[in-house]
Amino acid sequence: LIDPNDKDYISLDYEGKGGQVTAGGSFDSDSVPVGPWAGMRKQEAEKKLVDIDAKNKEIFSYGTSSRAIVTKYTWLGIYVNGQNPAVEIEVQVLPVDRPAFGATTIGVIMEQSVPKFQVGEEIYVKYDPNYTSKVTIEHS
Repeated sequence: LIDPNDKDYISLDYEGKGGQVTAGGSFDSDSVPVGPWAGMRKQEAEKKLVDIDAKNKEIFSYGTSSRAIVTKYTWLGIYVNGQNPAVEIEVQVLPVDRPAFGATTIGVIMEQSVPKFQVGEEIYVKYDPNYTSKVTIEHS
């Protein structure tokens, strides 16, 4: 699909996948044109996001909630279901019962929430108390 208002955005709609992945680029491009995933085939990027989403849902189901400060925000060059960016976010997690620690998470955030996830902003995450490298965004 091509966005009629912006020919630089295309959308791949995979039936049964429950969503759309859109990446900036020309109609002829079959790869993510910008960001850390630049050059990755869009189908591979979509699969990677589906796999990450499954892991994030698992962490969300049992993880410990905590405040965190965003230390780095990186758009992955992909939008999901409209203009909701897939992002990599580095955070300093601030648990109440253990020392603070750094972590990185990948997820999709709502378009209107982008300002809340910029460097220096406080967000909420859930982390695996046994493997603190496993972190997911709690609210977007």
